[in-house]
Amino acid sequence: MTTSVAELTFEIDQDDRFYDDKLDILEFETYESTPMEPTQSFDVVSELGRDGEPDPAMVQFLRLVKLGVKDAFLLESIFRKEVWGFMSLPVSEINERD
Repeated sequence: MTTSVAELTFEIDQDDRFYDDKLDILEFETYESTPMEPTQSFDVVSELGRDGEPDPAMVQFLRLVKLGVKDAFLLESIFRKEVWGFMSLPVSEINERD
């Protein structure tokens, strides 16, 4: 049985119009511990017999990274406590596609 592992690194672009809001969300979500950094690395493992599902934390982080103009209302302070949880579900067709 062959196992392949790759490390993927993603980051929130510093030129992102919503960069500060996204950092606030990462900091809020990890308030009790070390804040999540705007750059995150994830291991992707492929082996025979596995379903190939990506790491849920990676998908959650990428959805946050890709939040844009039409989805930006989720970055409002009223949603600050819930937005990280929202990222565990599809946000919009554009967000999922990008």
